[in-house]
Amino acid sequence: MRDHGADSDDTVDLVMDRLLVLRYLFDHDIMKRSDWRLSSRFAQIVQEAYGPQPSGIGKSLTTLFHDIWFDWKADLFQPDPRVDLVLENDEVTVPMLREFTLLSKTKFTIASILESFNYGEAAEKARVRLVPEPEEERDLYLAKQTLETVDRASVNVDVLEEGYRAIFFWFDKMVVLYERLGIQFDTETYNPAAVPGDLDLFTWSELDANRPSALSDKFQHVVESGLTVYYGSPRQRRTARLMLYLHLISAYDESKLRFSQFPSIETALVERPAQLDNEQPWFQKSASESGSGGLDAG
Repeated sequence: MRDHGADSDDTVDLVMDRLLVLRYLFDHDIMKRSDWRLSSRFAQIVQEAYGPQPSGIGKSLTTLFHDIWFDWKADLFQPDPRVDLVLENDEVTVPMLREFTLLSKTKFTIASILESFNYGEAAEKARVRLVPEPEEERDLYLAKQTLETVDRASVNVDVLEEGYRAIFFWFDKMVVLYERLGIQFDTETYNPAAVPGDLDLFTWSELDANRPSALSDKFQHVVESGLTVYYGSPRQRRTARLMLYLHLISAYDESKLRFSQFPSIETALVERPAQLDNEQPWFQKSASESGSGGLDAG
């Protein structure tokens, strides 16, 4: 790509990340509206890329990227002149799309994509492979949450110390919390003893207005308010962002919940300060404090 306008490794990475998420969405098509079908639009672009004289393929692809950003609020696809310059060149886009379609579906699982980042320094390889474990203090913190506190509940994940799989682990833990309290809210709110007779729409709406926002769209809330992912380098940020997108897509696909738009994933990603406040009960002690030396220890 460097020979066709890519001005930096960041541009190349962004191109690849968009294609990975697009391919993942093709297999987990959560973006469904009467006038919007990702699968048919992407399939049409790929079909034209295999034509005898493909032309305008890159422009069609960048238009699709723009629409995913504009219609579905996916920050990853926000217009970027550097990316458009590369992808609007059919000499780049056509062979790249053809290669993507030749790869098996197994190459585009979250596990396979994460494993593709298993290169470079030993500590970064360890972050890819590190398997998270339950952590008593954070579990206790979540267990204490109530309907009154759940909207403010938040768990921090330190990629530098805990690895990338901790993102999935604590994302799912937050979802379980929301589901538990959602059952409690419904049981207490719509208890026939407390609300006798049939509920009309007005009464139901009035009661449901008291539902904590975390229980309305649990996946959106966990990304925007319930999870903070600390990264220690641009590479960690890139990998964490990509994993958040893929895990979020899987969550909506598996649950069959209605998907209206992507949450602001960028808000969950925070650059790691030199010293983290590990006194908070939901924060695992840093490796330096616990004596383990951490992933970067020599």
